[in-house]
Amino acid sequence: MRVIVTAGSGQIGRAVCRGLIAAGHSVVNVDVRGSDVPTDWLPFRTIDLPDWRGDVSDAEALVHLEWSGGVREAIREPARRFSAALTPMAALLEFASSRGMAIVFASSGAVYESPVAEPYVVTEDAPRAEGSAYGVMKRAGEDLVRYFALANNLSAASLRIFNAYGPYGRPTQILSRIAQAMETGEPLRVNGDGEHVRDFVSVEDVASAIVRVLNDSTLRGEAFNIGSGVGISMNALIRFMEQVNGVPCPVEYGPAVVGEARGLVAGIERARERFGWAPSVDLESGIRRLFAG
Repeated sequence: MRVIVTAGSGQIGRAVCRGLIAAGHSVVNVDVRGSDVPTDWLPFRTIDLPDWRGDVSDAEALVHLEWSGGVREAIREPARRFSAALTPMAALLEFASSRGMAIVFASSGAVYESPVAEPYVVTEDAPRAEGSAYGVMKRAGEDLVRYFALANNLSAASLRIFNAYGPYGRPTQILSRIAQAMETGEPLRVNGDGEHVRDFVSVEDVASAIVRVLNDSTLRGEAFNIGSGVGISMNALIRFMEQVNGVPCPVEYGPAVVGEARGLVAGIERARERFGWAPSVDLESGIRRLFAG
């Protein structure tokens, strides 16, 4: 199968492209950053996002990972981010559906309202985070996928990816920030008391989920949680990384962010039952491998 991957040069994208190629698929990377990232590590062609209608008309699937900004950017400038993320996404989906492509969309665990008590596990039917600009935008993306899937009888799914980690992470991601604090001695800023809980999933496990979804032609826009199914507090994560690296991490605690989820952990039974996916990399071994050497 020939697969278009948007943002294939990014952290998740690189793992997805590797996974697809290992499974026997060919890949075309469509990415605004493509020209700035060496691709000799992976045999795929890169097309700049503005020119994505280039030689991809024979593709059979679209894996849409590209997104404009994160949680903070969505709060700061929601109108701009809504337009920048969803307008090109709608055009991509229209293009893909006109050619009968299978579609996989990278949504987020941020679509959920935080449960009020431990263990903070959310299933796909849990309440929406109506007060999260980022979550609302990702839900809108899911709605677009489901519309195009049902209107055109396409194989499609949205994967609600929780906190993905792995090589090539952004400096703003928590693992990168902890490592930076250890290296420089500058305190890590933690919002609140550090007891908020998150679910971390390796990019390799995200990639394997996407490969499995592309093998299921019966999907019609359903959403699935993709996480480890195990939560860890920020304080516990910091302590573990101190143990792995043998270096203390200075921490500065500040006010909690209004509206930030106290805890979010993926309930992953639906993915396991529907297409046989389960995570294979636990956080401890994943972090040890990531920071080895």
